[in-house]
Amino acid sequence: MGAVLLAAAGDSVWTAPPTVAMTALLAGLVLPVLAAWSVLRRSPVFLTSADRFTLGRGVLAGGCATLATLVAGGILPAQSWLIVFLAVPAALLDAVDGWVARRSGTCNAYGARLDMETDAAFLMILSLPAAFVVGPWVLLIGAMRYLFVAASWFRPALSGTLEYSAFRRVVAAIQSIALIGVLVPFVPTWLATVFAGAALSLLLISFSRDIYTLEQSHARQK
Repeated sequence: MGAVLLAAAGDSVWTAPPTVAMTALLAGLVLPVLAAWSVLRRSPVFLTSADRFTLGRGVLAGGCATLATLVAGGILPAQSWLIVFLAVPAALLDAVDGWVARRSGTCNAYGARLDMETDAAFLMILSLPAAFVVGPWVLLIGAMRYLFVAASWFRPALSGTLEYSAFRRVVAAIQSIALIGVLVPFVPTWLATVFAGAALSLLLISFSRDIYTLEQSHARQK
């Protein structure tokens, strides 16, 4: 997929520094390889129909990573139909894998973790080219999940289990929609900034609610 995208990006790719092209290709492999490795580490190894959709989403996100690297290297414009072309089906598959898991009765902790980590990586990937459109602050959208995990290393309360939240799920979906909107070529910078700013505000509210819930739960357990 990375090679096809390099060819589709235009003649300028072939005059790019070899390090940029190679980095782009390798970046596209990271997420699919890690996702596949997480499945192979299961004991016993198994693969559900929902996992297949999640892995497919990981491949599409890997293609977005290749393009995002080309954007960072100055080879592609940040607002590119190539990125949108891959990001839209990846975002749609986010709704499909959960639905398939529920319909097939194959919901499990492994699949939920694979889905969550793929979502987080996808947002991180999309936020990179978006930063070249609206500014580096939009990287917070992609980094929020990882900042939360890092904070849990120092604050045990944040390692607690959260119940399912429809609000959290909707906010997560809005993030990818907003970032894709930022990357559409005909969207002006001011409107892209509105998209990203609104999405980040909702994300901050969602994480604040979760932090409050975990802190309250931890305090009651003492």
